[in-house]
Amino acid sequence: MKEKVFGCGLESSGGECKGRAKVLIDQGRVRLWPWRRRLAALLLACGAALPVSAQPAAEWAREVLYFVLIDRFADGDPANNQGVQRSNPGGWHGGDLKGLVQQLDELKDLGITALWINPVQKQQPRGMPAQASGAGSFDHTGFHGYWIEDFEALEPRFGNADDL
Repeated sequence: MKEKVFGCGLESSGGECKGRAKVLIDQGRVRLWPWRRRLAALLLACGAALPVSAQPAAEWAREVLYFVLIDRFADGDPANNQGVQRSNPGGWHGGDLKGLVQQLDELKDLGITALWINPVQKQQPRGMPAQASGAGSFDHTGFHGYWIEDFEALEPRFGNADDL
């Protein structure tokens, strides 16, 4: 189990965390404690997932930012390809965090200096009916990461906490 503590403050004699928020990652589940600080801890955890340092805006202006839809980028672990339908324009295509990590050197060679990834929380299990010109009708799923069902769990199709 991984644990990250955010904030500052004192713990009471009963061991209750006061002024702090804990993020625990246990078997692919993200647990936030105490309950009333869950949202703040989740927002902090999203920013703390990767080593980051604050930079003035002028320095960011020189960065080359690349946005990655994980499911559409690279499949590094075929074992997590449940329900993959590459012929479905709105379906899961199999990309995952391992695939992204395997391509980091190539991205660096292209001059990419910063990555922005889609949300990785567990997605709704069912899709929505959709249609598009040239594609006909299809089932549109949460491959993009924005149809979150459980904010405390990772989408298994993207990988696990160790991959993140």
